[in-house]
Amino acid sequence: MQKLKITIWFFLAAIAGTLLHECGHYAAGILLGGSPVIRYRSTVFGGASGDFIFTLGGPLQTIVTGALGFIGLMWTARKETIDAYRTKHLLWVVLTFFWSREVLRALLCMLPYETGWPADESKLLNALNVPLHIGYIALLIVFGALLLYVTLSVVKEHRKELVIYGVAGSIIGWVAWMYWLGPLLLP
Repeated sequence: MQKLKITIWFFLAAIAGTLLHECGHYAAGILLGGSPVIRYRSTVFGGASGDFIFTLGGPLQTIVTGALGFIGLMWTARKETIDAYRTKHLLWVVLTFFWSREVLRALLCMLPYETGWPADESKLLNALNVPLHIGYIALLIVFGALLLYVTLSVVKEHRKELVIYGVAGSIIGWVAWMYWLGPLLLP
């Protein structure tokens, strides 16, 4: 039952993470005076200018959510042994793993093929004149190291189950959102 709980939490987090990321773009668009529209895998700005800030909104929201999870996890770890089976601990871990988007985007964008869907991170790095490979290596090192630290040092109990069922739940959630629920609910 606990393994199923981990799977479900990460399944839901994949969907919620995608929507919250798009809400970050939406909030930036509203602040810029645009008329943004959220779709299941993107947000359309609907404004005249402010592309950089609008693009930054999604990744910034994702990184801030991960940081809040990390802070909550570190705070809890001061007094308790972190166990992936405990709901409170799992909540902080799942929020921290919002950072996995940055790791996955870095890995995917370093592959030698074009996905056809430009990553926010690529747009931001280009706007800042940072070479893509340097920017993605930096993202991979920073967020990869933080997630490895959480997985290997902070989570003390049921670490293997967290990795196996967390990855499974995330993949199933992402596929379900991108290919079924998302197009159905937010075309």
